[in-house]
Amino acid sequence: MRDDTPCATLEEFSALVLFPEYGQELIQAGTAALSRGEPIHPGLGHGDASKTSNYKGAAFAFRGQRWVVCETQLVNENAQLFDATVAYAAAVGAERSLAILKAPNAAAGGNSATDEYTARYRAAAWHGFGVVFVTEDRLHDTMRVAPTRPPSHQGWITDLVNALRDALLSREFDVERISGSKGAEELVRPVMDSLLVARGFRRAPTSRYQTFWRGAQSDGAWARDGTAPKLVALEVKLEEDVGGPFCQVIENLGRADAVIQVRLVNRKTRAALNELLASNPWVPELKARVAMKLPVRFLEIPAR
Repeated sequence: MRDDTPCATLEEFSALVLFPEYGQELIQAGTAALSRGEPIHPGLGHGDASKTSNYKGAAFAFRGQRWVVCETQLVNENAQLFDATVAYAAAVGAERSLAILKAPNAAAGGNSATDEYTARYRAAAWHGFGVVFVTEDRLHDTMRVAPTRPPSHQGWITDLVNALRDALLSREFDVERISGSKGAEELVRPVMDSLLVARGFRRAPTSRYQTFWRGAQSDGAWARDGTAPKLVALEVKLEEDVGGPFCQVIENLGRADAVIQVRLVNRKTRAALNELLASNPWVPELKARVAMKLPVRFLEIPAR
């Protein structure tokens, strides 16, 4: 069914032409551009990446649009290729992006993500960020992306996040005294649990899932039968991943129907966020746009 409503986006329209021939032409143009590529930062880094980065990027034109292509090898189970691609596109003013993730080593073989996970991940990446994501073992697979984006569950997720914000702000805690991400998780997870149980959810059997060449784990997962969303994932941050706000959210959308990322902001994190925003002023606007397109929210709870 065509979507001719006024809310149809360019991402949705463009997705209709991501058929196999288009995908292979794009891969060929992108890999050719990489031969003259430059080192880029992992995540939303800044400064000179020429001596430190294992990430590579290049800008190129494809069918009348400005694209970037970025690639890296999965290293230490923590490649922030997605964030690096989004940041590089913003830096050069590209309209679309191609991200190529390489295997951790020659013996790794094909990646372990299921076809369903890969399809969901690609749909979220494309419709939320305009990123075409591929792995090197599947460069020549069909590149079709569903022409409609995942359900955003706007009203439901807004209600949940408002309740979560109010509940966390009403609690007595000193964020400066929280020790690491585990301490932050122990504070946030019970609050999320009570809110979701009241909405008919139960703890999911596992918060672990399989992504590209590695296993991953959310900081909480809840499931329910019947009404969507049926699986909600939680990511909790304190001082970590300031330069990588998007990669775990998109990874979770390969499995979950909605993802909430909560960051408790202490003085150290605020300084890091301020530095990040000084070099990437587009991030808040992008987060807001993504939250309108995908079932995700980025929630910051400031120090009090």
